[in-house]
Amino acid sequence: MDNVESINEKITLMSLPSRASDVTFMLKFSIYLAVILLGVLLTLNEAVWTKCIGVFLLGAMFAHGVELQHQVLHAQGIKNRRGNEIIGIILGLPMLVSYADYKYSHLNHHKYLGTPKTKSILIMAINMEHLISIQYFLYYLDFS
Repeated sequence: MDNVESINEKITLMSLPSRASDVTFMLKFSIYLAVILLGVLLTLNEAVWTKCIGVFLLGAMFAHGVELQHQVLHAQGIKNRRGNEIIGIILGLPMLVSYADYKYSHLNHHKYLGTPKTKSILIMAINMEHLISIQYFLYYLDFS
């Protein structure tokens, strides 16, 4: 009987343990910043081959920044909520992505996933601010 009761118990998001590790995430964030700095320095070099490597590093880090921003959006970056918001804003700056807007759209995506409202929410979310960001454009195309 105890097993049946425990299986029927509802699991809420608040009851799930946080997988956030401050040290691990801050190490990822520090490496992200260091590689971006290296990419910028390489792109400022005279040699074309170093410029190419710098541009590649910047592109790779911007893509990785989206993943890191997604982690903090779901409170999986660090355990401090305000810290996650600050890091999320910093991660969005190079790509001109508003953290607050991305968080709102993405959490609504999760809220309405699998329902007819999914498409209408995404269509309402596309506006001039989103068109600046390739990330939102690709996100919209994925559901059309």
